[in-house]
Amino acid sequence: MTASDYGVAIAGAALIAFLIWFFFGKKAGSETVVEAASAGSVDQVELALGGLHCPSCLLAIERMWKRTEGVLDINANFDTMRAIVTYDPSKVSVEKIAAQVEKLGYTATPIIEESGEPEGSAQSAEEELRYLQIRLIVSIILTIPVAIFGMALDAMPPSPMVYAEFVLTGIVLFWAGGRIFKSAWGSIKNRASDMNVLIAVGTLAAYIYSTAVTFFPWVFRGSGIAPHVYFETAAVIITLILIGRLLETRARSHTSDAIKRLLGLQPRTARVIRDGQEIDVPVDEVKVGDIVRVRPGEKIPVDGTIEDGSSTVDESMITGESIPAEKQPGDEVIGATINRTGSFTFKATKVGKDTMLAQIVKMVRQAQASKAPIQRMADVVASYFVPTVISIAIATFVVWFIFGPSPVLTFAVLSFVAVLIIACPCALGL
Repeated sequence: MTASDYGVAIAGAALIAFLIWFFFGKKAGSETVVEAASAGSVDQVELALGGLHCPSCLLAIERMWKRTEGVLDINANFDTMRAIVTYDPSKVSVEKIAAQVEKLGYTATPIIEESGEPEGSAQSAEEELRYLQIRLIVSIILTIPVAIFGMALDAMPPSPMVYAEFVLTGIVLFWAGGRIFKSAWGSIKNRASDMNVLIAVGTLAAYIYSTAVTFFPWVFRGSGIAPHVYFETAAVIITLILIGRLLETRARSHTSDAIKRLLGLQPRTARVIRDGQEIDVPVDEVKVGDIVRVRPGEKIPVDGTIEDGSSTVDESMITGESIPAEKQPGDEVIGATINRTGSFTFKATKVGKDTMLAQIVKMVRQAQASKAPIQRMADVVASYFVPTVISIAIATFVVWFIFGPSPVLTFAVLSFVAVLIIACPCALGL
């Protein structure tokens, strides 16, 4: 072994030791805050998360919250992009909880309980799809010539095609794939790890190596290394990831369809009797104690007790019973059920988030956000995955540099990138 081999081996070992300390060492405020809050000081908030690309992104957010004083419990689900956070309002605010997510390069928006959706959620979903579509189209257009120059024509410096590859790949990486690097940097700053870190390190390694070969080819030739560039590797990887994320975003946009259908069961208006007159008001404006009239064929707007009249009500959405139930004065009626035959008035007893329909929606969301024990075990394994993969990639670089065939640097860099990218489960949008 030469002096350079010993130097690379020592540097690799030192870098692996640093990674272990950086990701697993004690951090300021890193203790998981699961403390007993005083009675009456516990609150919950449901947040819609944005910018997540794989479950490891959610895991990084959970770890950040667990290091936040005042956060007591977290239930989050990647498929629904929702998180329910239990916290002590005397120690932490909803704004701070959301700000912790933004530090990692993601977004968190509180959900309005009455509607069950964050403000502008539908518009945000459309904007996210449009964002990915535009960047994917540009990425494909730019990656095709890069792949042709690098793989079909095997362009090498000082060919002008190599400089074109440098520019086009830079646009693909830092514009089309800008979110990946932003999220990776946010995770690294907060000593967290996710799949974006693997992708960013792998593609940057290929890009930086190829850039050095492009502008200083004589250095490599003088060392007996052919000045091959690998811009197409970085560009193709980012393009494949964008394809996967676009497909994933489209699929995930349908995960809340069941809840949307539940919310669609509630009528938009109610006929309320005020000052002796019947007026139509938005269902959100109905108050407890209001007298509401329901005519045949109409949906009951909120929960209440019949005051006058009788009818049969289709309660199949609640009970599953297809035969309408007889209703007389004093009987309870449930919001979103259908009045069949008669007309009656009832006194509103539960409105907004207190209605049975709202409670059903809430329970469905909580069930979606909850995790099975095996999922929690998988989260623990995933928390060690990214640093372990980076350490293996560094060890691979060292082994190929010391024992690999000539040109050792080229094979070492390519093997380093291969380990990072192949180990990434979301490299193809899985």
